[in-house]
Amino acid sequence: MLKQNPSGEERRQIRNYVQNPRVQYRYALYFFGFAVAAAVINQMFMVRAFRGILIQTLLGTNIEPALLQAAVGAPLQALALKMTLMYPILGMACAAFAIWVTHKFVGPQVALRRHIGRLHDGDYSAVCRLRTGDELEPVAAALNELARELERKQSENLRAA
Repeated sequence: MLKQNPSGEERRQIRNYVQNPRVQYRYALYFFGFAVAAAVINQMFMVRAFRGILIQTLLGTNIEPALLQAAVGAPLQALALKMTLMYPILGMACAAFAIWVTHKFVGPQVALRRHIGRLHDGDYSAVCRLRTGDELEPVAAALNELARELERKQSENLRAA
């Protein structure tokens, strides 16, 4: 069950960025997969380019292929290894970015669900506050208006009874 009124410090903790793991982790996997696929495709193009450069260099010279491989191949392999090691880091950065982005639309959903729960329990004085400029701010305003109207009708019914 969601805590009704988390403190400001509790709201700012990093662990609170994952409020709907099913949705947020799915998008994180999408971003991670995209980053890995892009990295693999990039690596394939780089290998082809390196081979092309090596072949073009060999065609017009009398350099022994073994000497050229020793002079150029080792640095190119080291570069390829470094880039290959960077791909998981890029993927994790993309996954973290996905969690941050999804928090922007999952967080307001949690606040709206909490507010609807209060309305369901009969607490019509509750007010739903979202970040200024949030895409779901009009929905929160409509729910707040509904709560005021329900509270007004409830007080009218109590006076009439």
